[in-house]
Amino acid sequence: MRIKSGLGAMAILAGALSIMALGGFSIARAGSGQSPSESGNAASTTAMVKARMVDLNSATKEQLAAVSGIGDTYAQKIIEGRPYMSKYDLVRKKIVPPTTYRKISSQVIAKQSSASTTANQ
Repeated sequence: MRIKSGLGAMAILAGALSIMALGGFSIARAGSGQSPSESGNAASTTAMVKARMVDLNSATKEQLAAVSGIGDTYAQKIIEGRPYMSKYDLVRKKIVPPTTYRKISSQVIAKQSSASTTANQ
């Protein structure tokens, strides 16, 4: 008798765990505040932010100067210090001080041209 009741209890427990797992998935998604369509938009939002970032290796002086914290003088220094492997090269090459870098780092990117990445391989 005990074996039968033990198996029944295990079946009930397994069923309950299955329901909780499925319910947990729904709750986690609902708790994130994003619907499936909104989570797809997160990737496009990230792409839009990157598209708005100014590329240190190809931007014009005017585009660089428009970045809050750069101005004409730093823009010219950035152009003269090209190419950059990473945006932190601005500090390493002493183009801008660390305080200015912290201010502009979220607005700039150092894209690599296909010619420079091919040459490095």
